[in-house]
Amino acid sequence: MRRSRSVRGVRRIVFLLTTLIVAAACGGGGGHHEASPALSSTVVGGSTSTTTEPSTPTTPLDSTRTAILAAYRASWADFDVVATRYPVDPTNPVLTEHMASGQLNYVRSALTVLNHLGRFLKGPPVDTSMALVKQIVGEAAVVTDCDFDPSITVSAANGQPIDQPTTQRTLVNAELQVVDGGWKVTRLNIVSKGCTAPA
Repeated sequence: MRRSRSVRGVRRIVFLLTTLIVAAACGGGGGHHEASPALSSTVVGGSTSTTTEPSTPTTPLDSTRTAILAAYRASWADFDVVATRYPVDPTNPVLTEHMASGQLNYVRSALTVLNHLGRFLKGPPVDTSMALVKQIVGEAAVVTDCDFDPSITVSAANGQPIDQPTTQRTLVNAELQVVDGGWKVTRLNIVSKGCTAPA
């Protein structure tokens, strides 16, 4: 609702705390994206090549793309399961089903901040209907999405919203890798705000 990563360790926690405080002061929404690192772009393995092979519903490439998109969307759903329940539990094992590596660590850090502040997310899930597989290189891939995150951050103490829902879509790139036999998001980058379609 990662990305090597632009923010690590203690700096990552400070960044998240600052973002939450600034968002509350400025009325910014899009709570799920508080679990995503700073603006950047993504290319698998430093390569600029992309798959151009046409696919049909019966080709292995099409099946792979379907699995990649399913894993990407499921990672948002997994995050939603944890972030919208109070108290937020950053150790919930559901997070490991479709996230790994840096993204899993980053999301857990963001959820830890929500827990510490006595907050949780509320609202419809992130709209990932525009997601597309941008690149596949072996067992690594990039998904690009112009998603819409209508969630808000809520104070558990009084049930009052901390921010307002966003009115803009967000362009994101998600890196995925095959981990333990399945596709998992290992990094998610916010590219820009205000998109109308995937780049």
